[in-house]
Amino acid sequence: MIRSVIGVNIFNKKSVSDAEVVEYLETLDAANQEIVAILSKKPSYPDYKKLPWYLSICQDKLITEKLKDKRSLVEQEKERLKETLKVALAEVKKIQKWSRGVQKHSGLEKYINKFD
Repeated sequence: MIRSVIGVNIFNKKSVSDAEVVEYLETLDAANQEIVAILSKKPSYPDYKKLPWYLSICQDKLITEKLKDKRSLVEQEKERLKETLKVALAEVKKIQKWSRGVQKHSGLEKYINKFD
């Protein structure tokens, strides 16, 4: 999965909503789709649709759509979303480490913990 440093700044707050998570996931999906477009150009990369990376981005896109439509996620999707958001949390903490502002990543931590 592509990581979006600009996108993680949306989580630099004490409260995170589903809409903000969807916005972040959409930035990741858009970046991944650019890579898929390159892989699928003729001559395409052989069997790119069988790559674990491709299967993961398809799952990520489905998760984004379900969150956007306020549908519930199955357990496997919840785990995948938690994994994705933990990477974002690590990026937010890394960014905040270098800034002297107030550490406001607790909102994302609460959002991740609601899936436990």
